Amino acid sequence: MSSFKVDEITRSAIWQAYGNTCYYCDKFLEWSQLQIDHIIPESIADDLAKFESIKKDYGLGADFNINSIHNFIPAHNTCNQRKTNQLFSITATHFMLELANKKSKTVLELIATEEKRRRSSISLAKISTSLASEVFTEEQLHDVINRAKDQKWNNIPIQIRGGLDYIDQLYKIFEKGGDLDAFYHMPFQEDVGSGKMQNFKIPLINDDDIEVEVGTLAELLEYTNLGFYAIYTPIIGIATALSVVDATLKMLKTIQRPRISYLDDFEISKILLLSPTIIPAATPEEIHELLDFANKGLSVADLVNIGIIEVIDTKSADTILIHYQGFSYYIIDVFRGDLNNDGIEDMFVNVYVGAIEGSMRYSTYLILTRYSPIHLLEPAKFAEAIKDI
Repeated sequence: MSSFKVDEITRSAIWQAYGNTCYYCDKFLEWSQLQIDHIIPESIADDLAKFESIKKDYGLGADFNINSIHNFIPAHNTCNQRKTNQLFSITATHFMLELANKKSKTVLELIATEEKRRRSSISLAKISTSLASEVFTEEQLHDVINRAKDQKWNNIPIQIRGGLDYIDQLYKIFEKGGDLDAFYHMPFQEDVGSGKMQNFKIPLINDDDIEVEVGTLAELLEYTNLGFYAIYTPIIGIATALSVVDATLKMLKTIQRPRISYLDDFEISKILLLSPTIIPAATPEEIHELLDFANKGLSVADLVNIGIIEVIDTKSADTILIHYQGFSYYIIDVFRGDLNNDGIEDMFVNVYVGAIEGSMRYSTYLILTRYSPIHLLEPAKFAEAIKDI
């Protein structure tokens, strides 16, 4: 019988890793019949000279540990007794050790899982005892839990789902914890072919016909605040896209962990769950019309059925292309989190707007949310006004 005591967690892990079967007879092995056998007999280690000779002859390596999971197999007590201290041939031993080595990863994973479960049980028991004896209060416990959740949230990179094709570096900077403010001073660049990039500037003008050129996001925002604007259609598209970059950067810096979410497994392509107000309509009349539809409880799907809206593409879970009143709206789910500090998970979406029969193009963004499982996805500022209705 082995003099080395294999702990119960390791015994259980080996038993499970081999599918609760005996290695020798390949029959079901009840827990009460389980013995952990040594492939290289433990008794050999008692004779140091013999052990060293066997390690050399069997090519086991100088650091071979006879009492490790790499030398353990599960067996019936009767099978183990028949085997006794027999040393198998080199070929058979290599085969058995190779199998044990392959099983070792599963064994270690099972050991880790069980140890974590036991530590968890012990911790829960201590917490329950402490609450019962009023060492601390439930409010203090909730505070500790929430602070732990906040810390975990802060260590998780925000998942950028899509929609930032115009600024590939943005996610890399954010994921690496880099300085987002530095992005404001990066020069605008364009691809001039063959993988070459060159800096470019955007022309702006004000109402006094003063013209300037800006080459960074910081410059664009500065002059926009001074009343400058783009007048050429392609430049308007670029300038508005860059304003979305600014909004994205600000959101990524202030995003909070939501306390509650109704967006789990939510896909923006599910038109039955979309409010008409997710469409950033161009005119006051269109805005009023969409609000009226929403107040009547209609969804995008309802408006598709009556021919008000046309949904062109819902192939991707994170995007949807809608036609409404002569414009196309390509809406992209970019990232999620609590974006307005109300504790509820929101969705930051980028919207590319373009005239169906024209050259007008621009970009904007929306913060969308759901306030309950029965609410439609809608802009947060609008949802705030109706959430108690």
